[in-house]
Amino acid sequence: MNKYQIRFGKEEDEDAVTMKLEAETIDHALTLLGEAWETEFITSIQILDEKKPRRATKAMVQEVFAKLIKDHDLSMEGEPLYPDIYTFGEAEIVFEDEYISFLLAGYVASSIYDELERNLKAIGIEMEDQDGSKLIIKTSDF
Repeated sequence: MNKYQIRFGKEEDEDAVTMKLEAETIDHALTLLGEAWETEFITSIQILDEKKPRRATKAMVQEVFAKLIKDHDLSMEGEPLYPDIYTFGEAEIVFEDEYISFLLAGYVASSIYDELERNLKAIGIEMEDQDGSKLIIKTSDF
């Protein structure tokens, strides 16, 4: 079980609300919030772990992409997208599905791309560049 801290409201907003809860995954945390997360602007989601810093795992990244693909019913010319990762490293992630490149290149609604960036940043991954189905990243502890 992970502890999550979720902040609602714009970053500069003094009335922003910060909430803490325990859940197994980010998806589970959002489910526990119910409809509140759909109507409020989430500025950050952090995993709280007082014991040690964590690094993103291949499974965590695949979960972020799988949720995004499912939630927005993303496809390429009617073909479904698959979040399967071929290689996962400190500086790059290579996906098995070549159609994922349109998502990595930003050929989706800006709100979807922003959601992807936000969810990856929440697990310590910053998108720097892309080359086809390869995502160039910068990782950090979260």
